[in-house]
Amino acid sequence: MTTPIPASPARSLSPRPQKGGRPPQGVAALLGPQILAAALEEFLERGFESANMDRIAAAAQVTKRTIYTRFESKQGLFFAAIEHGVERHARSVVISVPCGSLKDRVLHIGRKALDLSLQPEVIRLERLMQWVADQRLRAPQTKLPIVSDGAVEMFRSVLRGHKDASLAQDDLEFLANYLCDMLILAPRNQILIRGSMENSCQAKANYFERAIGMITKSFPFAIDWYAQNLPEENLEEMIKDPLST
Repeated sequence: MTTPIPASPARSLSPRPQKGGRPPQGVAALLGPQILAAALEEFLERGFESANMDRIAAAAQVTKRTIYTRFESKQGLFFAAIEHGVERHARSVVISVPCGSLKDRVLHIGRKALDLSLQPEVIRLERLMQWVADQRLRAPQTKLPIVSDGAVEMFRSVLRGHKDASLAQDDLEFLANYLCDMLILAPRNQILIRGSMENSCQAKANYFERAIGMITKSFPFAIDWYAQNLPEENLEEMIKDPLST
């Protein structure tokens, strides 16, 4: 059972100048994002083939000539609109991580990135990107889900900055990707594809606690490795609770 995806709320676009001729420089600088926002909404709502350039021009409050001058073709506008949407949502993954234990910081990233990945517009945008890949219109420019690269970078940064960090680069990279898989991609798959988990705060909180618990329980298998890399006092703390420091 899949989660229904409501339409995104309409965006407020700045009004077009009443007089003819070229718009002021400040207005012209805003036309690109304004056109891309209107185009993205049209493509998300109707897909590439059913999207209409007249509707996009009307929503962006510009002429079709202005659109074609900037983007050359419907396909050029389509790809630019996708990139605009991806960039906007990818930036939102770079979140402020509060102070606290490593466990708290990892869970904070996981919760925020999972919620972002479940936003209706993100899901619709990824479906559009998958259609592009299926049609082989061009090589994939971004990994799916959109939030995955940003989330891995956030995990990587937190792990690298931890006061007891002593992981080799390859191990750090593996662990950052593993946390992304376990805390974001796995629950997202259960919610959107398998339908085995509710998209509720309580269900997600329960999942995170169990996932972190599994990491903690499996830690004894790694004690020998850590014993060779950490001072004894740090190792004792990690044995008590590996994500508490």
